[in-house]
Amino acid sequence: MEKTLTVDTEKCCGCRICEQFCAFNHGKNISEDNTRIRVVKDHKAFTNTPLVCQQCADPICIKVCPTKALNKSATTGAVLVDQELCVGCRICVQNCPYGGIHYVQTTKKVVICDLCNGDPKCVVNCPMQAIEYQDTNAAEDKYRERIVGTIGGVKS
Repeated sequence: MEKTLTVDTEKCCGCRICEQFCAFNHGKNISEDNTRIRVVKDHKAFTNTPLVCQQCADPICIKVCPTKALNKSATTGAVLVDQELCVGCRICVQNCPYGGIHYVQTTKKVVICDLCNGDPKCVVNCPMQAIEYQDTNAAEDKYRERIVGTIGGVKS
């Protein structure tokens, strides 16, 4: 069963705690270089949107990587970056339709959410419960319900 992270932007308060726990989990310090999730704030629209890899079924990032530094984990299905093979060309960043791949200036490499080996720290530490780790099919169903409710004039 494939799982993915889903974000309810209406619940996100922009606290960026998800970024902090992700960074600490990946680097044992709270540095922007270590986080795989980024909260983008739109001050005009008063919205916060956490950007994170959507763990696509057929990831374009893997296909376009010229050094074959990206692959899918057999256990979690997460897209993983082999830092030894990554040359920092950013072709994957440019092709990701979700903004889920981040280039790290200090290392000149990319980072992608690895789902914390099946125990995403952003999910368990989000005070607003805006991030969920769920079955990909359930996530698609939930998204469809929300879209249908919005189109019908009633928000789910």
